[in-house]
Amino acid sequence: MSNIVDLEYIQEITGMNEHDASNLMFLLSSDDAVLKDWYAKMDEDDHQYAAELLYLFKEALINVEVEDKLKKDKKFKLANLVLKKIMTA
Repeated sequence: MSNIVDLEYIQEITGMNEHDASNLMFLLSSDDAVLKDWYAKMDEDDHQYAAELLYLFKEALINVEVEDKLKKDKKFKLANLVLKKIMTA
């Protein structure tokens, strides 16, 4: 399975240290069989830790998406203002 994100990107958007980001990469890039095996061997604290990493990543992705939308909206607002000035001149 190919990675959809890389370690640097995870660290960039989440602020995670390399250890946590590497663990998240494991969760994101492992196939079902590996994850099932991992889950069976780990305890509840490990499951909670994994859930927290996934939650933090989800929130970081949402923040990136919101920031991108705000940047685009600002660009469109600026473009519309410029067009209005040109059209009314």
